[in-house]
Amino acid sequence: MPRKEETLIHYTLAELAAQTLEIVKRTGILLEKVTISSFNHGWLNWLGHKAPEIEIQALVGRVDDLFLDFKDFSFITYNVRATLITEARIQELKDRGKSKYLHRQ
Repeated sequence: MPRKEETLIHYTLAELAAQTLEIVKRTGILLEKVTISSFNHGWLNWLGHKAPEIEIQALVGRVDDLFLDFKDFSFITYNVRATLITEARIQELKDRGKSKYLHRQ
């Protein structure tokens, strides 16, 4: 039997963020128990303003990044690619009162 063609839905980042927030709210999970992380910091900022109860963690250090860009250090927590960060950058995060988690890919 032939497979039905799949329909792809394309969202803008704002629509994707709104859809994600709506799905999380429909689950009934307390927003204080939810953590969302992303490489898209604009998306995270939008979510943080719409649902400040959600813990937001900014991902930094994609595979092809040669420089860790923390932008304006506006996030409390950063998930940083471990192979790209130096002890000096870790100390800089600590000095700014930021949390960090190192991730490996």
